[in-house]
Amino acid sequence: MANGDPLRAGQILDAEDTTILDSRPFPGRGAGLLVRNYVFRIGAPTIPTPWPPDFIGIQGEGTTGVAGYSYNSLGAGVAGIGRDPGATGVYGSGGDWAVWGNGIPSALPGTTAFSPGADIGVVGDAVDNAGVFGFSWFGCGVLGRNQEGQRPGVRGEGTTSAGVEGVSASAPGVFGESDAGMGVGGRSTLDAGVAGVSSQGAGVRGFSDQSVGVQGTSEGAKGVEGFGPKIGVHGTSLQGQGVVGQSARDVGVLALSDNVALRAIGTRFAGDFHGDVVVRGRLLVRGAKSAVVPAPGGGLQALYCIEAPEPWFEDIGESEVIDGVAEVVLDPAYAATVKGAYQVHLTPYAPVTLWVAQRKRDRFVVRLVPLEGVRPSRRITFGWRVVARRGDIKAKRFATVTLPDSDGISPTPARAGRATDFAVSKPVEVARKSVTPLGQVIADRKQIVPGGRKKK
Repeated sequence: MANGDPLRAGQILDAEDTTILDSRPFPGRGAGLLVRNYVFRIGAPTIPTPWPPDFIGIQGEGTTGVAGYSYNSLGAGVAGIGRDPGATGVYGSGGDWAVWGNGIPSALPGTTAFSPGADIGVVGDAVDNAGVFGFSWFGCGVLGRNQEGQRPGVRGEGTTSAGVEGVSASAPGVFGESDAGMGVGGRSTLDAGVAGVSSQGAGVRGFSDQSVGVQGTSEGAKGVEGFGPKIGVHGTSLQGQGVVGQSARDVGVLALSDNVALRAIGTRFAGDFHGDVVVRGRLLVRGAKSAVVPAPGGGLQALYCIEAPEPWFEDIGESEVIDGVAEVVLDPAYAATVKGAYQVHLTPYAPVTLWVAQRKRDRFVVRLVPLEGVRPSRRITFGWRVVARRGDIKAKRFATVTLPDSDGISPTPARAGRATDFAVSKPVEVARKSVTPLGQVIADRKQIVPGGRKKK
């Protein structure tokens, strides 16, 4: 066919110049070119429903198969419309990239035409369904990659709902992987940067081979906060610490509750404290209270506390009776911590009788009663022990105590399994199967050649 010859259907046309079809008069609102490939004979008594997907209306071949331009308007350069439910508006298959959206100013592939670029490479828009949907049998359904800069490979934004949502039946809904940075990072101005919600499993789960499974950092508030009807935060470790809290200038771990703020359960020891322990309130102990000291033969041994039905403070000392009398001055620090009458216990270190002749607020007087027929020494040493009620609190004698219910302790959750390798997303070859009918046909054919013949 030479330049200028008319188009004739059913023949292969060859021309050196570009064939241009103009639709006039301007402005024409219809299609400049309409090509139909019917799946039925005109006038046939029946029409197959649904139509087979492998009847192609227009096929373009070249370094760029089809190029669409939109001039001086907001219309699409290429538009595809699937009228029937389940149909595909635009389908791309083959090569490294089935569909490519370019937002970088550059020359169009295989042409000298220049693309001015755009803010967004690909945009998907939908009313009640997914704006962009990616499907893959063995690779990534949707893959976003940022070559350079500080922008994310994939970003989702939402005004009143989630910006990014991942759903999975048996694998992680959202999986993040990084060689040197964070696998998953979240940022928010007024709410949680990353939030996990689960009906029966863990809302957020973190794994690490050599470091922290889950780490939260905050410059002005809480680094990690967990809420739950039973367990807010649960940490499990095979060889190390299940949960670690660390702070440079404040509390490492803070527990708050309207009932029991902190409960520790251990098969050997429920707690192990290295350092001073401060208790602002009563200390209720079901077992024995004891000090642990080195044993003479090695090891450690326990020395138990003396208990009483009331809170008592005591002081112990030693003094002398000189010429039959002694005045013992109480330590002012001790006298300031007790109230009411105090009891004095005397132990003479000689065969004599001593008695308390007078008790004052800050001192007491001891006198000697000599034994008949025994002349006592002028100076006699004796020991004393003073016991008085604690003065800063009111405590009922044999007070009734109700301990928190330990029968209702929530069972410890089973140790969560590790993230398996199938959750790791890796770039793979384009899958040979598709969920769309036309894609399945093209995938089965492997490639369509000019004339609609299947490549051998």
